[in-house]
Amino acid sequence: MNKIIQRLKKLIGKNAENEDEFFVLDIVKRKIPSNPIIIEAGAHIGSDSGRFAQLWKDAKIYAFEPVPDVYSQLVENTSQYKNIKTFPLALSDKNGETKMFVSSGRSDASSSLLAPKEHLDVHPDVHFNNTINVETITLDDFCLKNNISHIDFMWLDMQGYELPMLMAAKNMISKISVIYSEVSLIETYEDVSTYQKYKEWMEGEGFKVYKEYFPWKDMGNVLFVKTKKK
Repeated sequence: MNKIIQRLKKLIGKNAENEDEFFVLDIVKRKIPSNPIIIEAGAHIGSDSGRFAQLWKDAKIYAFEPVPDVYSQLVENTSQYKNIKTFPLALSDKNGETKMFVSSGRSDASSSLLAPKEHLDVHPDVHFNNTINVETITLDDFCLKNNISHIDFMWLDMQGYELPMLMAAKNMISKISVIYSEVSLIETYEDVSTYQKYKEWMEGEGFKVYKEYFPWKDMGNVLFVKTKKK
């Protein structure tokens, strides 16, 4: 077993939700520079952010989490890392303010800008009893405001809003090298773009599916790597 895999296993631990993560990050580590620009949308409490900060000590990591209570934990958990900047925003397809459906019960990591649908049947112990208004920003505008010319790696866990956000990033989409994204296999949320549509759009933008991980019947994760310019 190579040293990178051994290190990743230590960082992720035995109880990682997705045990394939260390294989994904091993691949990513070989695809991007040692000082990457990383954007994580749906950072939750910062578990993955911290791993990125340790794996890429010279990275610039931008972590987004719009739910206030969860964001507070993100800030606390990443405060030791100088290379992580946190933002109480939701990356979206428009700027402004919009409604977010906040999850509770078994998981507080399923909040979405989309109303829950089949997610309620597949995960009856996850509830969506509250909504809040959150501030949103497009990827293009965020990068413009923060002088980000390119993105080496995106880690997306947006509960169904990944594709609308990327489709609105008309300037930056051609400047992204690698994306690891959650995908919906069924209509987990209302009007969600399921994986086939997502995949077809990404391929049209010059990305290749590098790895697919479907451990659940409703959702999975896919590693996309830019192989050619559009």
